[in-house]
Amino acid sequence: MRVLIVDDEPLARLRLKRLLNESHPHFLVIGEAQNGAEALTLAKMHLPQVVFLDIEMPLMNGLELAEQLNLFKIPPALVFITAHTNHALAAIQTVPTGYLVKPLEAEALAKVIASLGKLNRAQLESQKEASIQYQLGSNTRQLLVSEVLYIEADDKFSKVFHHGGEVLLDTSLKQLELKYPQQLLRIHRKILINQNKLDALFNTEQGLFVSLTGLDKRLEVSRRESKKVKLLFQTQ
Repeated sequence: MRVLIVDDEPLARLRLKRLLNESHPHFLVIGEAQNGAEALTLAKMHLPQVVFLDIEMPLMNGLELAEQLNLFKIPPALVFITAHTNHALAAIQTVPTGYLVKPLEAEALAKVIASLGKLNRAQLESQKEASIQYQLGSNTRQLLVSEVLYIEADDKFSKVFHHGGEVLLDTSLKQLELKYPQQLLRIHRKILINQNKLDALFNTEQGLFVSLTGLDKRLEVSRRESKKVKLLFQTQ
């Protein structure tokens, strides 16, 4: 699960990261920010699934950040971490998944993380297997996202390579990345992969490459995306 940590105190960020690494290795920290403005930029870029955020921060505080994150098409889960319990009511109004008080304790963190896995009925309905619609002649067809291997930018279109062949979409990679953040992962400016198909990493003289289950060729990972891909592979 992709995590963004937001706190203007470096030691607080370090402690949370250490607790996650020690006891919750399936949580991948894909970024850290020291204020809300910086965090919003990172969230738009990496689409975290969970954001741990302080409340009192410069430039944009945690409550203001939460309001912006809740506007995302698929908002991340929000967990507030603060030393000031008087902010609790205001924080609750942003509908967070959890609320933790500093100094952060491992047991309290574990309880909040356990709650992240408890889905209500509306969430279960929304997590039915996702599919991509595409046109084949005059007919509208559907392709399960789980069948996708990777998607490549092709001029103004996106070419989807799947187990049964390939289809062309009149949709940008960015739109697909935003719509299916749990399944699709950007590894290059022109390539999204189905992260559930990630099989192996290859560090060569020509650069970093990935192999996918069901795909014969390797795909290049850009330098910009390499750290994120390596971290994801380590947590699988």
